[in-house]
Amino acid sequence: MTELKYKIPDRVTLDRLATLVALHDHAGSVADTAGAIKRSESSVKNHIRELEQDLGGGHLVVRTNGSMPITPHGEEIVRRAKELLERASGLARVGRKECTVAFLPQHAHIVAKAMKELTRTTDILLRLEVLAEHHRSRVGFEQHVLAPLAHGALDLVIGLPTTGKGLATRPLYRTRLVAMVPRRNAPEHLPLARLVREHKLLVPPADTRSRVLLDGEIEAHIPAELRSRKHIELEAYGTKVLTIFAYEGHGTVVAPEDIAQPFMSDKAFGGSPAADFAWVPVTVDESGEPLTHRVVVTMPANAGQRQRDLESIVKALQDASAALDVGTDGHSCNRTPGLRRDPQGSQE
Repeated sequence: MTELKYKIPDRVTLDRLATLVALHDHAGSVADTAGAIKRSESSVKNHIRELEQDLGGGHLVVRTNGSMPITPHGEEIVRRAKELLERASGLARVGRKECTVAFLPQHAHIVAKAMKELTRTTDILLRLEVLAEHHRSRVGFEQHVLAPLAHGALDLVIGLPTTGKGLATRPLYRTRLVAMVPRRNAPEHLPLARLVREHKLLVPPADTRSRVLLDGEIEAHIPAELRSRKHIELEAYGTKVLTIFAYEGHGTVVAPEDIAQPFMSDKAFGGSPAADFAWVPVTVDESGEPLTHRVVVTMPANAGQRQRDLESIVKALQDASAALDVGTDGHSCNRTPGLRRDPQGSQE
């Protein structure tokens, strides 16, 4: 009789682990977790209690009225549970022809055009997953997007460059950093020194790639005395929030051009106030050299039977990007910490 190598407690199931992860993602709120996973609050509590009983090692949560925040021990279990759930999701997809593509909202026009061409010319089955604004954070992108990609839960991702083990990147385009200024006196470009000296900044949070770029280039090119005058008026992931504050005169939005594009005059989310503003490149200095960073497509380095389909999808995305005239040339920001290029040309 063959002895089982793996002893798994009866109640340590993927379903219960998914409940724990959901509780973590909803900051310990039992009501929000129950609503998200479509279970009763008592069911959520039972799942956590059963996991604690079978896992051992201590409490997973702290029990308060209506809330169960995760303990440090629970955080470690959540981290391992996420990896297990991602691998299980990837296992369930083995042998399927379907390819899952994840992308940020600003890439929708590229994906839509590429999907149309793929539908016309191939029999590739696509499943699309639209990422949330908070996935623009480098840590969030690595943990909640690239980790599932590495574990097989996703097939292809558009967004931040990576040097992750087992992953390969393909170039898509390079985007500029742009500033939203009143059209009546808009300059052709806005040098960093002038941006810091004269403007209150409405920007994404510090953990986003564009802020790493902006802050790093200010650090590299602007004297310390002037750097101290940098004024952040508001931080928000939502570009719509930032533009509303700019319309009311609270400061200058600085964002990647691909993210800003829908909010420009005559674009989908521009609205009537947008006609009074122009988006101009943020530049290193008066020379007009814009600050840019890469947008790439990331996929498994060895996708097995799906490799050919993934290469076809990448080619369609690259063609769509070129046809839509997305991207620009400019300063590659090699001096910015966290955005230096590796020998293969991708960026961290």
